Amino acid sequence: MTIDELVQAVFTDAALIRAVLSDPVNPEGPLKVSFKKTAAKGRIGYQVEILKNSQAFHENPDAKGAGASFKNYMAGDFRQAALFCADADYQVLVSKKGNTTILKKPASQGAPNAELAHNRVKKYLLPEGEAVPWLVETGIMGRDGRVVKSRYDKYRQINKYLEFMEDCLASFDETRPIRIVDFGCGKAYLTFALYDWLVNRKKRNASVTGLDLKPEVIADCAGLAKKLGFANLNFVQGDIAAYEPQGEVDMMICLHACDTATDAAIAKAVSWNARVILAVPCCQKELIQKISVAGLEPMLQHGFLRERFGSMATDTLRALALEAMGYKTIICEFIDMEHTPKNTLIRAIRAGKGKTTAHQPAIKKYMQFRNLLGVLPSLEKMLGTDFSAGLEEAMVKKI
Repeated sequence: MTIDELVQAVFTDAALIRAVLSDPVNPEGPLKVSFKKTAAKGRIGYQVEILKNSQAFHENPDAKGAGASFKNYMAGDFRQAALFCADADYQVLVSKKGNTTILKKPASQGAPNAELAHNRVKKYLLPEGEAVPWLVETGIMGRDGRVVKSRYDKYRQINKYLEFMEDCLASFDETRPIRIVDFGCGKAYLTFALYDWLVNRKKRNASVTGLDLKPEVIADCAGLAKKLGFANLNFVQGDIAAYEPQGEVDMMICLHACDTATDAAIAKAVSWNARVILAVPCCQKELIQKISVAGLEPMLQHGFLRERFGSMATDTLRALALEAMGYKTIICEFIDMEHTPKNTLIRAIRAGKGKTTAHQPAIKKYMQFRNLLGVLPSLEKMLGTDFSAGLEEAMVKKI
């Protein structure tokens, strides 16, 4: 199926309920475009929202105009699109060389009439309609408690994040404070969300430290924390590799740290014996060109597929290494791919008490997969002597 055929199929007969274009080619151009079906006076049309330079612009074309707009955006502005129809879902992937792949999946949305009739209300941990001071201050919510339309994706991401956090709460000792470090916090939306939720909603004794390289970002976040009265929310300017905490760390969070910065954060957390590790990796470039697997050449010759496979392989190695160091680890979807392609979450919870040590059965799985890929990840060296000793023992015993 081509883009023309897809547009003909989903726009002409008004089968499309909504679509989201993501993964922009040019950061100076549109960052995301969404299409949503509308019905007025019996006529089907679309509301198109274009996000650019932190602003949202809207258009209201008919079905034919929406189809033409979709084709134009996919011709050079975006590498990915998710389309949701009454009878099927479609995913459009465009490689850096311009090759287009269109995948068809079972429908995940309700019938179009139901979609247009009403918006289903989801119960969020931070409910809409209740003004949350930090959400108001960051422009995500108005003072009336309504979420700003252009920030709804961020609002959903925040709530999804807190759902993961709620699952982790049982891992912490209720008799002592929870200490959390957030590496690469950026504008710290999720850092503020976590602190406010833990301290003000869950009534837990917690301290949170956000770390980022940009001094101006840290200054802004620190100023907002002070304004909100978040006494135990601190921000520090610095590098992941050089940071050392004062006291124990119960949880390490690392969202969208590029390439081996995620590995550095994981290694730090393991060295601290952190109870919980949450990482959403980004730009896993280290191993992509190094992977060499006999029989997979037809797939690896395509840059887009090599990049996807390399990302999945890198995260698998990270999960296996964490298991080898005594963590129970899962990899899951952080937020729907329609909202961000950076949607893989590695969650690791330390099993048992005491210092983490290398576990031979998990070491064996790690070595087998690493050797299959023909790579030597930086994470091995970063994890230090315990992990290295485990590998050496495994090689001697040929397990």
